[in-house]
Amino acid sequence: MEKSWTDAIKKVLGESKSPLHYAEISEQILSRGYYATDGATPAARSLSDYPARRNRKNSGISLL
Repeated sequence: MEKSWTDAIKKVLGESKSPLHYAEISEQILSRGYYATDGATPAARSLSDYPARRNRKNSGISLL
């Protein structure tokens, strides 16, 4: 299990050969057990985390 949701996102994207929709990222995080959450809308978390990360240098996450 990853330390943070962002680390889990990076892991899923690193394993993917193509870009993924934020809902697919969340689905893969949860189905692979990379992060556990009891939140009602985990896909929204993937999308909401992005604006906070995009301005950080070398965040490793980009939006297409």
